[in-house]
Amino acid sequence: MAAFCGKCGGELTGATKFCGICGEAVGKGGAGYTPMPAPAPNGGTEYTPMPAPAPKGGGPFDFRAILDRGRKFIVPAIAGVVVIILVIAGIMILKPDKYGKIKGEIYWEVIDGETVIVPNGKNPVKIDGRISKSSESLDGTKAAILVNENGNSHYEGYTLYLLTDRLQKIADEVNDAVISSSGDGIAFIKNYDSYDDTYELYLYSGGKTSTVTRSFASGIAISPNGKTVGYTADDGGYIGYYWDGREHKLGKDVSVVAIADGAKYVYLNRNGSFSVQRGDNEDRRVKLGDSTVFIYFNKNLSQVVYRSNSKTFISRNGGERTALSGSMSMLLVPEGTARANRILDISSFADTFYITGSDDIIRINGKFQADKIVGKVDGYSTGLAADGKTLIYRKKNNVYKVNGTGKNIGDAKPVIEGGVSWFIASSDGKLIYYATNRDSDELYCKSGNGKPQLVSNDIDSINEELFKGKSFYYTGNDRLYVSSGGKGAAVKDIRGEVQYVDVGYNYITVETDEGYYFSTDGSKFTSIGRK
Repeated sequence: MAAFCGKCGGELTGATKFCGICGEAVGKGGAGYTPMPAPAPNGGTEYTPMPAPAPKGGGPFDFRAILDRGRKFIVPAIAGVVVIILVIAGIMILKPDKYGKIKGEIYWEVIDGETVIVPNGKNPVKIDGRISKSSESLDGTKAAILVNENGNSHYEGYTLYLLTDRLQKIADEVNDAVISSSGDGIAFIKNYDSYDDTYELYLYSGGKTSTVTRSFASGIAISPNGKTVGYTADDGGYIGYYWDGREHKLGKDVSVVAIADGAKYVYLNRNGSFSVQRGDNEDRRVKLGDSTVFIYFNKNLSQVVYRSNSKTFISRNGGERTALSGSMSMLLVPEGTARANRILDISSFADTFYITGSDDIIRINGKFQADKIVGKVDGYSTGLAADGKTLIYRKKNNVYKVNGTGKNIGDAKPVIEGGVSWFIASSDGKLIYYATNRDSDELYCKSGNGKPQLVSNDIDSINEELFKGKSFYYTGNDRLYVSSGGKGAAVKDIRGEVQYVDVGYNYITVETDEGYYFSTDGSKFTSIGRK
């Protein structure tokens, strides 16, 4: 009879000591075996052996072999999926908001004849004199300030400083100055000539000052990067120019409203007519309208939304205007949105909202067409949340919160019903502070779908801006209180009776009968001067 290996079932031949298939020793411990004969048909003694197990790693249905081969593909596939998930999550986290936010704010106060400046929440800086004018960068971290140190008149000029985290003197006897939206350039005029009624125009950029013209007449426009300046000069008549290292003529009776980097787009006003052109090519000038007001530009000035003759228009990339809807009275932006010199920190006006003179909310959709969202709201009590799409508005003394990009908005139900005379919402739209017609001294807060909570029933004054888009500050019984969604609590570190409170997006200042206080975190207040 044939013998078979006790380990792998392979047939053993002759007097072998080892299995020829798996190498197992034969004859020790019964490694080899002789199967019992299977009954043969008709009672014979012939048999048919049972199939031997397949050798390790062999056979078409060997699960371990299949698993081993699958590992070569499964592990990389799983790793690939994980990488894709992480990339998508990273994009969502790092994706910039549609509306850029203020990063810093510069505050000053005149105390005992000195001007105390708190630049971006840093240590206070004291200077002699008073600030006559300031011009801030788009994100609020830089400013050009004119300080009257000697009681001069406008024509005698002031001292020009660049204010960042510190104070840097730029020039003396300066009459006016404008900082670029990036904060990297300052255009300023000085040396007034009373006979010709002209000034000298200079550009401070990259740490050096360049002369632009000695016959400046009016109208300073500076590009976002601070390297190109538009202006009107008196050269035997009022002539419009722009300067980018050399002078480019724009035409007679032209004033420059705004100018993009490298003069890619130049927005002009000529005898009341608003136009745009590329560079100094007058042949490519496009008229946009007359009697133009409420002008808003996007960050690189490739788009402009404006009102002309009681109608609203948009122009893109220096092209012809497109009519929108209604007569725009206000562009809606989230609280804390960075803005300066008619420029908003926004890449495009697609999917933005504005209020019309008839109190309708209009959306500029992705195709730059106008969609009416809802009509007859209290326009000046309308807010846009930080997500750029949640609208919170008051209508017939009810407060509504809707997705401005959604459908069936007209069917929305109020989140606060009846008697609301005033409200302000947090930047994420989750908190709504409001007062009622029943008692103007009472302040309530509604959080999400919860019930309204009484914040205070004895309010002296309120601020129509929330610190960091969330915390609400108010005064009562000559003290300062704060609420972050619940009942108000008294603010510490402040001595004396509160007389005035100024709440910015990134700072809070308080004046009491004893002194002045400043805070950048909303909890710790630092004294910056005594009375």
